[in-house]
Amino acid sequence: MGIKTVYIVLLVSWLLAQPGNSYGQTAMINFTGRDKIMLNGNWQVMVDPFGSGDAKQVWKERKPVTATDFVEYSFEGGPLLKVPGDFNTQRAELNLYEGIVWYKKQVQVLKNKGKRYFLYFGAVNYLADVFFNGIKLGSHEGGFTPFQFEITDLLADSSNTVIVKADSRRTKNGLPGLGFDWFNYGGITRDVAIIATEQTFIKNYFIQLKKGSSDTISGWVQLDGKVLPLHLTLSIPEIKFKRQVKIDDKGYAMISTAFWWRKARCRKCG
Repeated sequence: MGIKTVYIVLLVSWLLAQPGNSYGQTAMINFTGRDKIMLNGNWQVMVDPFGSGDAKQVWKERKPVTATDFVEYSFEGGPLLKVPGDFNTQRAELNLYEGIVWYKKQVQVLKNKGKRYFLYFGAVNYLADVFFNGIKLGSHEGGFTPFQFEITDLLADSSNTVIVKADSRRTKNGLPGLGFDWFNYGGITRDVAIIATEQTFIKNYFIQLKKGSSDTISGWVQLDGKVLPLHLTLSIPEIKFKRQVKIDDKGYAMISTAFWWRKARCRKCG
């Protein structure tokens, strides 16, 4: 490995380590069954047709201190948009708009020190930059996939501010691209919530009957947490099934176990 190669690797590593350069984490499964605070409803918005919000750092919400301080933007007194929902069909002036809209929501959370907290988005079309209490959490690309950011260390017991930059402009390598006959509806188009979990929780899982079998359960479970248990109990009450499965050092458990069950007897069948 030459000097230039080493330099490039170190530079890329440094860039990825900077705040706000991360991409949204893959969202945890079973959103509807989680302990959560829904952030749906009215959000304050600012339309940014010229893309100047980044240079002005609108997520910092600067306020004039003296009479000579001029701040050219503010969420206060501006329009409201419903979340979830695209911005194009909610206001006539945005009907054919493909561009940037900034969203803001205030939320209060009674923080439990024994919990972890995640800011979850069902979908934002198309490019999203997410800020929490003035800090950029990261970005996400793709208008139809859920994503999340952990906010445990940033969450305040008082009011918290969520700001989202939703950019629906089509790009050459985006979906859809520039050459397609497709109108790109923009905005926060699916649910938004703050999810509370235990210190270690089930992030994802997949359970089913093994292909070609009627008595073997196959699948896997993925845990997320710094302290992992040695075993996990898999229970399916409907078939009175209960087994312990081993967890590896990465929080992953493979499942492949046979079970016995008795079919209900059909009295009319004899």
